[in-house]
Amino acid sequence: MLRRGLSLIELLVTMALMAVLLGLSLSAVQRARTAADRLSCSARLKQVALAAELYHDSHSRLPPGCSDFQDVLHDSSWLTRLLPYLAQIGLRESVAPAFAANPFPSRAPVHPGLSQPMPVFSCPSDVRTRVAWRLPEFPPATIAMTSFLGNLGGSVVDPSGVFYRNSRTQHVQIVDGSSNTLLAGERPPSPDLNFGWWYYGIGQGGGSLDYLLGSQEVNRSERGFYRVCGEPHGFRPGQLENYCSTFHYWSLHPNGANFAFCDGSVRFLNYAARTVLPALATRAGGESVEVP
Repeated sequence: MLRRGLSLIELLVTMALMAVLLGLSLSAVQRARTAADRLSCSARLKQVALAAELYHDSHSRLPPGCSDFQDVLHDSSWLTRLLPYLAQIGLRESVAPAFAANPFPSRAPVHPGLSQPMPVFSCPSDVRTRVAWRLPEFPPATIAMTSFLGNLGGSVVDPSGVFYRNSRTQHVQIVDGSSNTLLAGERPPSPDLNFGWWYYGIGQGGGSLDYLLGSQEVNRSERGFYRVCGEPHGFRPGQLENYCSTFHYWSLHPNGANFAFCDGSVRFLNYAARTVLPALATRAGGESVEVP
């Protein structure tokens, strides 16, 4: 008995169906991976929020956003001070001796923490936060990044949030309510990686753009690519290659970003929350707002 083979048309239809099924399968895998990254990012930010709560329990205040030269740990970030509450006691114990030996961490001898990638401070969607980077402006240091920036408030010139230079914010001072006040949110490091350091940084002054960010940040940078960025900058989608995206909260997740609140909760806010984010960023603004 003769067996009839596939005709050319049947073969093409079969191949087309296989291509469609493969495309649907790959799309489903990508959606699952994106959802998993978002959940993992949220879980890491939750760890940071709980560490901040533990710090408050121990010190009766949140850590300073950063501090000035009167403190031996000047310009080290609020994240650096959370290390003991994130099972990083050894790394935290290296900080004070490193500052005593060298008050400028990116110069020799380079601080160990400056080049130490910290998964808990990074979003898995951004591969750049997984390793330290050698930047030509800062030899001999390599720099590790963060995806999570503390709530500065309005901006570097309006530090109405919970973290700013020499801040000592207590829960009782968050009169807008800890469940309605931001602790930190997502923003990928800048395209040139000059902003977004987790361990130490001056940023625009007081850590702005490095590990702190305002909800309506202003532009005080004199660097070439940043000069064209207007102000203020609100919560909206961004792009890794866009220097102006450095000035506002955003994430690599579709439609919004994760934010930690001062009650320890973490919520995913859609970009539609742009209008209420300034109110959520103040610790004592007296605004009446519902979290979307």
